[in-house]
Amino acid sequence: MAPLDSNQEIFRQAQDDDKEPPKAVTNHPPVGLVNVGNTCYANAALQCLLSSALSHALLDPASTRIFRRYSSNPDLLSMGSGSVDTDDDEDFFCSSPGSTSHKSVSSPEMTTSKNSSDTDLQKKRANRLRARHERREKTRKIREKLQSKETCNWITSELTDITRLYTAKPTEMTNETEGKWGNLFHLFASSGPEGAKVVDPGGITRKVNRISPCLRPYQQEDAHEFLRSLLSTLTLDGHNKKLSSLFDGLLESAVTCQTCHRASITRDRYMDLSLDIQGEDVNSLEEALKNFTKTELMDSDNMVRCARCKTNRVVSKGLRLATAPTILVCHLKRFAFDMYGRTTRLRKDVRYPLRLEIGDHMSRVNQAKPPPYELIGVLVHAGTRCDRGHYFAIVKSGDDWYKTNDSTVTKVDLDTVLNQQAYILLYEVEGMRAKHGYDSYGRYHQKRTRSNTIRKGMSRTDESISSFTKNTDDPTVTDESAVTSRFESSCAKSKSNKQLGSLLDSILNICGSSSVVESVRDAICDSERGRVGNESRKGERTIKIRRI
Repeated sequence: MAPLDSNQEIFRQAQDDDKEPPKAVTNHPPVGLVNVGNTCYANAALQCLLSSALSHALLDPASTRIFRRYSSNPDLLSMGSGSVDTDDDEDFFCSSPGSTSHKSVSSPEMTTSKNSSDTDLQKKRANRLRARHERREKTRKIREKLQSKETCNWITSELTDITRLYTAKPTEMTNETEGKWGNLFHLFASSGPEGAKVVDPGGITRKVNRISPCLRPYQQEDAHEFLRSLLSTLTLDGHNKKLSSLFDGLLESAVTCQTCHRASITRDRYMDLSLDIQGEDVNSLEEALKNFTKTELMDSDNMVRCARCKTNRVVSKGLRLATAPTILVCHLKRFAFDMYGRTTRLRKDVRYPLRLEIGDHMSRVNQAKPPPYELIGVLVHAGTRCDRGHYFAIVKSGDDWYKTNDSTVTKVDLDTVLNQQAYILLYEVEGMRAKHGYDSYGRYHQKRTRSNTIRKGMSRTDESISSFTKNTDDPTVTDESAVTSRFESSCAKSKSNKQLGSLLDSILNICGSSSVVESVRDAICDSERGRVGNESRKGERTIKIRRI
């Protein structure tokens, strides 16, 4: 449990970091995203995420160490979720008065009535079935874990590539798209309205079913569901510490007996706050947070059995924020059910501030006071029904605000930002990026010349060759062919293009012809095989020279 002084020291240390911020750089307007077919929900969510500190975390993983220091109670967050009850051996609150222990008790009469040989046979059979079930369960968990890691690597790679193009100036996109595929990468940065540059996020939006089986490609889906699934996949449900530290927080649920005043505290992980706005007393984001963290009394028919009192007691139950993340995502529940069980959209105006403080909603036990937040993104659902409509986002770039409607980006004033029927609000710790020089993206898009590219490529090849030749006395390597084989295998793996699927999707979207796509794909593969073969032959010649 982190005391108040330690949390203040953490925030003071983060604010007094020894890094000197560079000169202010005017950010360019955000880039539009291509709608590949009913993907406005995904484009709006991606616009909000790409305008946050997540873009810096993807392009510069070392920045997450700085951003994490702004989260409230990071030590408590590292402990994870779970029950933090008192030191009673038994559960503090039981579900019903008649609940009993799950320990099995064998009856002497039953034991004597059965033949000992039959009992041994049944035990062996039960043990075999149990062992078989455990093996299957272990195999299933390993398979799911490997699949989750593969999906996490895929979404991280795709989102990083999109971020690199998204954060580049229109004049720098040519430099970013130059590389092993040459001019073919201009398909990723195609022209939008009036010649504006747009980025094709089809590597993600065409394969949303990989993020969650509930999402269907080319179908209208819920932006909040897509955002939650994307963050869960990206952070491996909290196991990817570098990225999850930006969005992770802990909710603290406290149930207190009003007779003996014994409390049961449980903490659960959250990556966004889903706030109810249906009540008549909820007209602003602050009131929605107050309603979310209020304490209610459970009496009469809702009494809970207290394990200490050994009877049903009146208890108080409430939610508080045990930790606050660096990026706070607030989801306003605009979709509800009417009296007939049909889904409806709440067309209610809910006020939200540019600057948000949530210190009053933090846990009273931890007494943490997080720094204030500033608004960086507003996601809006425009429509009258839940199953149809259109999504767009309003994001902040520098000191200006822009409305991003798929591939169309327009500058808007502050009144337009604050007068929307917001569906999702993104807040970020105020002044965090500007304090540490992360208010621009120029460091990630330095101008590169052809000579530098060739020199870097040659140095990488030399490093790869030396890594396989400096340990030629390795007993596992018996001859030159084995060394060459390992080198060729390494080249093929290191040079494999992870963006090939997204590239072909972009080609298919633009050309509209499978034959054209196949011809381009064959050309890419031939070029890649030739490149790998040349590097392999170069590595083989170098190995022979060094052996001589």
